[in-house]
Amino acid sequence: MINKINAIPERIALLLGIGLILFGSLFLFLFDLMIPLPIWLKIWIEGAICFIAILFILSAADKRHRSQKKD
Repeated sequence: MINKINAIPERIALLLGIGLILFGSLFLFLFDLMIPLPIWLKIWIEGAICFIAILFILSAADKRHRSQKKD
């Protein structure tokens, strides 16, 4: 899975990570208004979304630092 994340270009990975954090939380909030979810389920879902988003953001940061070291 890490290899697939590393294959994504730097800017797209950063936008995906930030978008997941912003829109994932918003989507979960709106979904919870329609269908009430238990608090433990919301915590697990948000934790999974944030974990994947952090992987994308760290991948983009790693690519940026690797490209700056080559210069």
